[in-house]
Amino acid sequence: MSSRPPISVDEAYLEGIEKKVEDLRMIMEVSVIISSTLDFNELVTVVMEKAKKVMDAEACSILFYNKDTRS
Repeated sequence: MSSRPPISVDEAYLEGIEKKVEDLRMIMEVSVIISSTLDFNELVTVVMEKAKKVMDAEACSILFYNKDTRS
């Protein structure tokens, strides 16, 4: 008998690794945008799109809080 795990276990492991690589790629892309733009609206838009993709979400929102006005 072989001591190798079933192929399905290997495939599941590979899928997990691929997901982690994709997540890290998204983080790297966001880092590049952060360091290359001074446009706050562009930055927020890109971060939201990447976060939405990483979380496999249909929508994304960011709430801003102003401590001076408490709103």
